[in-house]
Amino acid sequence: MTINFLIAVEDLKQLGLINENVDTKIIKYTIQTVQDINVQTATGTPLYKELLRRVEENDWNAAYTKLMEEYIAMVIVSHCNVRIVGHLNNKITNKATGSVSDENLQANAAQVNNSYKSQLRKDADFYTERLIGYLKDNAEIYPEYNDNECNHENVKKSKGGFNTWVKV
Repeated sequence: MTINFLIAVEDLKQLGLINENVDTKIIKYTIQTVQDINVQTATGTPLYKELLRRVEENDWNAAYTKLMEEYIAMVIVSHCNVRIVGHLNNKITNKATGSVSDENLQANAAQVNNSYKSQLRKDADFYTERLIGYLKDNAEIYPEYNDNECNHENVKKSKGGFNTWVKV
């Protein structure tokens, strides 16, 4: 199964807080989840699919390049920062799900991680709202943004405010 990523793993590590030694499998899962949930929610399904098509066909013009580089990249990076915190200390195996420990690093207590995630979530909310504002202000440049039918496949665009997404 081929998955189109809107950001490369290397770029995510460069732009975000994720350390170079984090397992690529965890990062790819996190990117896919963020794309499907956070990016698709902010852009609406038609524009999201158009971005994936452009990745697939390497078909970029100035407007879509600007959208990706100046807005969507930081939405993905910031949401990946939030989501990956929970993935790093946990391991799912055929015997159990548990915490992984490293002799050179002491894992944060849950309360510390929650506080850290709260700050990271504020960053993610900011970048998501900035993307939505840009799309609303420039809807004529991105016709797919307004082409969001409410059917079983499409996610409604956010009306503002993170986590206001709904599947219809």
